[in-house]
Amino acid sequence: AQNFNPFSPNAAPMTKEGIFESLLVYNPADGNAVPRLAETWETSEDGLTQTFHLREGVKWSDGEPFTATDITTSFDIQRKLFEGSFTYLDKVEATDDTTVTFTFNRAFSPALYEIGQQLIVPDHIWADEKDPEKFENKEPVGTGPFTEISNFQAQSFDLLPNPEYWDDVKIAGV
Repeated sequence: AQNFNPFSPNAAPMTKEGIFESLLVYNPADGNAVPRLAETWETSEDGLTQTFHLREGVKWSDGEPFTATDITTSFDIQRKLFEGSFTYLDKVEATDDTTVTFTFNRAFSPALYEIGQQLIVPDHIWADEKDPEKFENKEPVGTGPFTEISNFQAQSFDLLPNPEYWDDVKIAGV
């Protein structure tokens, strides 16, 4: 199936690695968090909020702007699909287009990495999906380096570059 749904256990290869991105990635080699869709972040002194400041100028592969609303929608979907996850999370709020704040019901030290590494999907595609777990997302819209699907066959497909990719890294395709 031509399934590029990052929430599906049956998603095509490279869906999570190449099409969708997270706020940050953890580098186990040096123990650092590396900015991706978020440029900076901070945790409150009491550990009950984390605020992410998003990278400006990022666009979805269809040209729509990436905003904090995309993050709130992504977490709404994830919390619905994976009941019992994020038990420490009370709310996710877009305070403006480039800032999102996560409020916790208790301090939870792994939250930065758990929240920061969740894949983000576009609100303008996913917000109205009645059953996001079953949505095949055959023509994915992402912020990752590869979003253009060509030559899809039962055993293989070509994944070509995202024409709107924000990072300087350019790879021909996989």
